[in-house]
Amino acid sequence: MEILDGVLGKNKKILVENINYSPSFLEPFWENGFCELCLDLGHLMLGQEKVIDLVKQYLDVTQEIHLHGVEGYREHLSLSVLPTNLVHKWLKYLLKTSFKGVINLEVFSPRDLEESMDIVLEAFSPAARGVKRV
Repeated sequence: MEILDGVLGKNKKILVENINYSPSFLEPFWENGFCELCLDLGHLMLGQEKVIDLVKQYLDVTQEIHLHGVEGYREHLSLSVLPTNLVHKWLKYLLKTSFKGVINLEVFSPRDLEESMDIVLEAFSPAARGVKRV
């Protein structure tokens, strides 16, 4: 890690992603200041983790969030396969906390992207935030 730190310099970081394991296994990497987290919410669902709890716990070290649907063991699906109110809850929390990182809709078909974008835009619309439209 010291070699990479020397190559990257002090102002650049590597993001590590939770894949098939809890983000807690990655804590030693960002605790030393070497990297930050790419939190994949779909992978949390596959691991039967409590998504909103882990988003809250790791938000300070999260620079990117991967968001996609999960059905059984299939992943990277449209967000439409998930309960919309659940996805909205996650997105509204990120909006409320002024998350400044990247939200990556990690889907691999144009149709899944369109469906997922509709759900995201609905969550971020003024009506979804409780603000009346003029």
